[in-house]
Amino acid sequence: MNAATGQATVRIFLLSLALQGFYASATPQPSAAQQTADVANLKAQQIAAISVRWMTGKLSSPGFTVETHEVARSTKSGRLSVQYNMHASGAPKNQTLTLTSWPINATDGAVLMTGLAVSANGLVLGADGTPIVLTFSPVPGEVSRLNLVSTDKKAISSFSVVPQPIIHENRGCSVEAVRLMHHFELAVIRAKGFQPNEDIQFASKSYNEAKDSQVKADANGEYLVAVLPFVKNKKKGATTVKLKGANCAPEISFEWGGNGETTRHHR
Repeated sequence: MNAATGQATVRIFLLSLALQGFYASATPQPSAAQQTADVANLKAQQIAAISVRWMTGKLSSPGFTVETHEVARSTKSGRLSVQYNMHASGAPKNQTLTLTSWPINATDGAVLMTGLAVSANGLVLGADGTPIVLTFSPVPGEVSRLNLVSTDKKAISSFSVVPQPIIHENRGCSVEAVRLMHHFELAVIRAKGFQPNEDIQFASKSYNEAKDSQVKADANGEYLVAVLPFVKNKKKGATTVKLKGANCAPEISFEWGGNGETTRHHR
């Protein structure tokens, strides 16, 4: 418990170097290299698929939702710290809740707190009745994936937060790069604000590798896609993504590789 505020604090330290060698490519035989790449791509596809469902609420029980509300933001010794309360709606009655997390550097989720409850106004409380405060120290674009789970495990709300987003808005539309792995080996591009079911021109470029295709926004005017920005024989670089609709054309650039401490860019 934080003695100064009387609030239960969960400090989530993210990003180790556990996945630093995930995309190691130096192998003595071409066949071995191809096999490594295939395994890496399959793993990336699995991570991306579940992350997209997580971020869009498709893993949650019907009617059970959680929103994070920022309560503090500060920087100390060059490191960002952001704090949030949780507000839940539709949680099961007469049951306590467990908070779990799936950091981007972990293969499985972990239990953070148990015995949680929801107040009459929806604020998530600790076992002592004080509001839970989530504290994140992220790098740019990093997503934190969280769950609130009922004691009987029959109800779950999966939600996420990106405390330091890499995002650009243009004429009511936005495009965001969400980091799913430490060095941005894997990212989700999330676009919002387009017309429902609108055709969108999607263009991306990393070094000389360019992709251009027509995609479609969903019924909410949103579009999500996973990308693998790394380029063969390059240890670091930048990827530019642009989505062009009838009324807007947001564009963003994000850095990958290096030490993972990428900076924010947009146009």
